[in-house]
Formats: sequence, structure tokens, C-alpha cells
Amino acid sequence: MKHKVDIVLRTHNNFALTDNCIRSLIANTTKNLYRLIIVDNGSDAPMRKYLNSLKKSIDNVVLILNSVNYGAVVASNQGMERFLKDNKAKYIMILDNDTEFLKGDCDWLERMLSYFDENTGAVGATSNKVSGYQSLRWAPFELECKFLISFAMIMSRDAILKTGKMDTLFNPGNFEDVDYTLRMREKGFDIKIAKDVFIHHHCHRTFEKITNLEKLIQTNTWKFMTKWGEKTLQNLGLRVV
Repeated sequence: MKHKVDIVLRTHNNFALTDNCIRSLIANTTKNLYRLIIVDNGSDAPMRKYLNSLKKSIDNVVLILNSVNYGAVVASNQGMERFLKDNKAKYIMILDNDTEFLKGDCDWLERMLSYFDENTGAVGATSNKVSGYQSLRWAPFELECKFLISFAMIMSRDAILKTGKMDTLFNPGNFEDVDYTLRMREKGFDIKIAKDVFIHHHCHRTFEKITNLEKLIQTNTWKFMTKWGEKTLQNLGLRVV
């Protein structure tokens, strides 16, 4: 049976967190609905050994190994390229490796896909730790929104073909997803929140180990403001840091 979704998981070391994410995904997701594309950014030998053993033991896993850490934005684009090249799935999901799927919630993917119609470009899950509209504080009151955070975001093939790749201006990560969903809206697509899908997010656990997170957020906030203007930043409810 042809799968519907390519799930792109970006990894860099953090074995325990990544293993927990993958185990919870496999245990709580309908197998024939998805293929897992793991893009590893220069992890150490033990982590690569684990990923290679995973690929050998599970038949719906594709593994892309980068020799160095090219950053999360580049890794997302690599996953998109494989998704488009293989032309097997209709949707692609960008997933952070510090996420965890709820035990027993085995139709979360079906529910996220149910939000798509011909005008929908992207759908994001809700979570405990996420900026903007996907936070549990706001999600019950919103369906369509101004932007999405890509910790767990599904996009349609049509939307990606028309929007293009994520902007590596924001590499290694932060604000590339806000930028991308704004560009998607400019192409005429709706973006939505799956209000009945919750995915736990440990938030920035990988970034904290490889970079000065506070400085990265500040730098990319200014990059975003330079590209889109301070008024856009304010209209989105985001602040200059």
C-alpha cells in the first residue's frame, strides 16, 4: 500500500531523546500511512550505528547521513528534496527529534490529514512548548492562523512545489518555519492548526547542545525583521529581542 506521508526527522546526537521520539512514533502511528526519512547532521559513531541498525530493522525508514552538521534548515531541505524526487507521498511532515507522541493516540496522523483540502498548504499540531498559535493557550480558539512552527508540521506536495525550499538565511534554525508559512500564504494557501492533535515537545533540546540558543534567536529575529519588516513581526505577535 502506498504511504501518504513522508516524515522528515532531523537528528544530531542526543541519542536518548531521538530514540524516545522514534519509539513513540512507531508505537503510536499507523505504519502503512508513513515513511520515515531521517536526516542526520554529523552525529557521532554510536548515534550513527543506532540509526543504521534502525534502517536495517524497519522497512519504512530512509537514512540520509551528512558528514558534518549542516544545520536544521539544510536538513529539512534535504528531506524535501527526497520527498519530491521519490514522488511517492502526497504530504511531508517536518518533525523535531525532541518530540514525543502520546501513548495510545494511534490515529493522530489521520486526524492531522483530515484538516487538508485543496486550499490547505500546511497543518501544525498543538503542544505544551511552542511559540504562537499552536500553544495550548491559543489553539482551542484558532483554526486558520498566520504562521506555524515546524516542530510537527505537515505540508502538501502542491504547496511545496509552489513555495520552494526553506530559506537557508535562517540556518541552522529558528524563524525558517515562520518565513516559510508566510511565503506559503503569499502563494494563496491556508495554514491551519490541528486542534485535536497534541504532540509533546521538549523544545530546543538539540539546539541547546550545539549553539548559543539565545544569541541564535536574537540573530534570526533580526534577519526575519530585515526580510519582512518590523511591522510584519509585530502583526504576527512576535517581538524584537
